[in-house]
Amino acid sequence: MAQDPEDSEYVLTAEQFKDPTTWEKLRTILHTHPNSITRHEACFIVGELYITDLIPDLMQVATKDSSVVARHEAIETLGTMEEPDDMRTIDNFLTGLIVNKNHDLLLDHEDIIATIKIAQKCLARAMNTS
Repeated sequence: MAQDPEDSEYVLTAEQFKDPTTWEKLRTILHTHPNSITRHEACFIVGELYITDLIPDLMQVATKDSSVVARHEAIETLGTMEEPDDMRTIDNFLTGLIVNKNHDLLLDHEDIIATIKIAQKCLARAMNTS
């Protein structure tokens, strides 16, 4: 497998990003990697490692990434972030995606709207138990 993060066949693993000093590299991959599947995997790793420092980056991917696959995973990962200080902000962000018509890129896929609603349900359950 390729080891250069700029390579389109680069394989990401959570193990590579357990150290907080590597999170800047993960942030860069989220925003600039040429392969949408790699950006999708980066979103997944943020959730798997529960890196709340990258929540703003997930929000940006959710609204600005050209790939529906990466946007879907960013939204899904946001729904798993159950940090009490962040849940209300994330829920308001997700609600804004549905009601804000400026996000045409996002709302052109029914899958994305369904993913937003599922993420909101996850957050609502978490808010009710915390």
